[in-house]
Amino acid sequence: MAKVVFFFNTHFSGTARHTILLLAILVGLGLGVASAHEHEHDHEHAHEHGPAPGREHIHPPAQVAPAPRAQSGDAPPADTLSSPPRPASDSARVPPAKPRPKNGLDAPIDAKAADSICYYVKDKRIELYGGASLQQKNQRFESGYMDLDINQRQLFAAGRSDTAGKVTGKPVFHDGGDEYTMTSITYNFRTQKARISGVMTKASEGYLHGEVIKRMPNDVIYVKGGKFTTCEHPHPHYYIHLTRAKVVPNDKIFTDIAYLVIADVPTPLLIPFGFFPNNKTRSTGIILPEYGEENKRGFFVRNGGFYLGLNDYMDLTFLGSVYTKGSWDASAKWRYALRYRFTGSVTATYSAVSLGQRGTPQESQQENYRLTWQHIQDRTTHPYSTFQANVTLGSSAFNRYNSKTTEEFLNNQILSSVSYSRRFPGTPISLTTSFNHSQNTRDSIVDIRFPQLNVNVARIYPFKRSIQVGKPRWYEKIGFAYGLNLQNKVHIREDKLFTDPMYRQMQNGIAHNASVSAAFKTLKYLTISPTVSYRENWYYKTTRYHYDPDQKKAIRDTVRGFERAWQFNTGISTSTTIYGMYAFSEKGWLRAVRHVLRPTVGFSYHPDFSRAFYGAYRRVQTNEKGDTRDYSIFEGTLYGGPPKGESGTLNLALNNSLEMKVRKGKDTTRSTKKVPLLRSLSLSTAYNFLADSLRWADLRISASTNLLNVVSLNASSAFSPYDCLPNGQAIERFYYDQTGNPLRFKQLSLSAGMSIQQVIGGQKSSIKTIPQGYLPGSKPFQEALATDYMELSYEAFKAPWDVAINYNYSYSKNGQRIRTIQTASLHAGFSIGESWRFGFSTNYDINARRLSTTTLNIHRDLHCWEMSLNVVPFGILRSFTFRINVKSSILRDLKYDKSRSYVENLQRL
Repeated sequence: MAKVVFFFNTHFSGTARHTILLLAILVGLGLGVASAHEHEHDHEHAHEHGPAPGREHIHPPAQVAPAPRAQSGDAPPADTLSSPPRPASDSARVPPAKPRPKNGLDAPIDAKAADSICYYVKDKRIELYGGASLQQKNQRFESGYMDLDINQRQLFAAGRSDTAGKVTGKPVFHDGGDEYTMTSITYNFRTQKARISGVMTKASEGYLHGEVIKRMPNDVIYVKGGKFTTCEHPHPHYYIHLTRAKVVPNDKIFTDIAYLVIADVPTPLLIPFGFFPNNKTRSTGIILPEYGEENKRGFFVRNGGFYLGLNDYMDLTFLGSVYTKGSWDASAKWRYALRYRFTGSVTATYSAVSLGQRGTPQESQQENYRLTWQHIQDRTTHPYSTFQANVTLGSSAFNRYNSKTTEEFLNNQILSSVSYSRRFPGTPISLTTSFNHSQNTRDSIVDIRFPQLNVNVARIYPFKRSIQVGKPRWYEKIGFAYGLNLQNKVHIREDKLFTDPMYRQMQNGIAHNASVSAAFKTLKYLTISPTVSYRENWYYKTTRYHYDPDQKKAIRDTVRGFERAWQFNTGISTSTTIYGMYAFSEKGWLRAVRHVLRPTVGFSYHPDFSRAFYGAYRRVQTNEKGDTRDYSIFEGTLYGGPPKGESGTLNLALNNSLEMKVRKGKDTTRSTKKVPLLRSLSLSTAYNFLADSLRWADLRISASTNLLNVVSLNASSAFSPYDCLPNGQAIERFYYDQTGNPLRFKQLSLSAGMSIQQVIGGQKSSIKTIPQGYLPGSKPFQEALATDYMELSYEAFKAPWDVAINYNYSYSKNGQRIRTIQTASLHAGFSIGESWRFGFSTNYDINARRLSTTTLNIHRDLHCWEMSLNVVPFGILRSFTFRINVKSSILRDLKYDKSRSYVENLQRL
């Protein structure tokens, strides 16, 4: 039997890839195919070569006639039908000879192949070879080989075997957003049914394998001999074997008997039927809880609840936990989001914890609550204003009994902030209003600052000319800045919030700050900077004292009414930079050493604001003898009042840096690099000419350097020129007169750190550990804390090697009081290959000669699984956790863990 095959070759972008397409016109069958040239053939095989498009559009046939499938090696006879003669230049498609029936193909089929396309005219069958692709509507098939039967409206696709027997070009079926990889497929375009062999497709967060799959017109899939896994390997490391399954796309997966297989070894973990979510969108439903046992609270059903998807912009989650020994908790979380505008959430949690042995007098109920609100505005919402919120309010003992992570447990501060900022374009003005809250969980002290308003005027130059001609005038460098701060503050214990004592102790005020300054160059090398600053505070409550003869002491009174506290300060400073250079021979490795000095001399003055002219200070009798003292009517206020005593202070400072220039390795291009020897060495002191005593301030010295970019060194110290009493109070007597030494030592701090990771080229990583000297002061019982605590150590290891050693030393001597602190810490982590990670962290108290917090961590990446061993070998946090679990969250309960919590070391909660 003869067959007609049309070949067309074309080259794309100069590559060797050939796209060979079939272009034919079947007038009698009504199958229209576009081509650039049309030829008739009278011989058995007709071949044509020339430029052709890389795509073929196959339209539904005009009529359907049953025809046997061509046997291998046969070819249909040449087509005896010819189209009416037309000009050779006419490239218009020939219309179908007959109208298309309703049961025909309802859309064109777009086909192409990288190798060749063969069209069997008599059998109405098309074969595509090599990189074949066929698309109709939103369905696309890709395969190494395709066979399209026009009569049956049916497609068969399979891979091709090379000379080595390796199958390449396995079929891939794209249906909307779903993708299926398989061994072979038979698909009927009319019934939209498919039979697939050896398929692998993505399902939710996992993968579904099937020996034989039938796909129905409603997209429901029936699977025989299936596997469900989260491992993306074609031969998964583990899977849940499904004897039979039904897959409802974007909804759910049902199975009958299913069992777990690990490394091709079946396990006795079997279920009679199974359900897996397969929904890519949010849906309302029940949240399944986790269950287990704790020594302190007993058996539990934890974190179960209900999820409610309200709409596309918000949802609501309810969770709760119940323990057999009387404890319980409940929470509600509301999330909201508006694309390109903002996102946020509000969470309310309430917990009731049973303490002590049930049925005994020691039994008690500890109730705690927490309310959090987070709001993040998108940066593109408004170019000139932002609104942010991060609020946490609750009882001080909440973390003690309800921490989910170690960081929560160790944190003794609860912080909140809500702020709105606004910039006014075209002006130097900006505005910020905020609410700030801090709460100490140890002493239950709460600080609230609300409302709080800041208005700032960035520095402006009012005398600057709008059109610059020549050099700037000296007065053009004079700048003005202004700031306003309005604040209301509460500092009180948690149990007295929103009570009368809170309102009585409330502090508020308004502070104005204005300054005028400039910077001038003089004598070519000196920079002179004069400045004048003014500060004025407004208060509505001030302090008065009166002497009570009956009590024989001064009594404090609070007076309501407007008062203003004002002060000013003026000063001038000059600074310069001095360079010292010593050059070496260009033949050597060391080229030069440079010393940079930056001296600064300044003088500042303010008058004695305790004089009656300023109205800030009053005098009161303190005893029956008639002794008096001066006091500020602004003592205890939010911003305070002006200082007492006249001041004319000379400020002296000197900063040094030392660096050298060396040749880069064995570089023959004479290129050099700078190496710092001493990053900074600073000295500073001051002398108050107008003080009545102790005119000299302490001499402070600080230094820092970095050796070979590996070892960092920092030091600071303080010295006083005056002698002191045994309690450390300085007296008007020079230390030199008493001891012969010019300065009295007061304080020294040293710190040294070495990071080996920089030597071997590893990336820096931050290793979090529990602070040295950890004393809980509270006794929570979340067993998960041991796991969370130790996981912090190994998650930071990103480089093959990471070793950090730190040493801290602090010594202070104030009179007869001497205090010394010495600590050392070691953090190390290394990886073997890409799978093994090891971590070690410890802290050592040198003074106490004991180790404090020490952790050992091992982590093994098992591709789709992971294993971890975390150990705290001693101390109050002594514990261990061993866990093997699947990484994917969809099978989070497929795990094995064994642990001993540090809570068991505590005597009571």
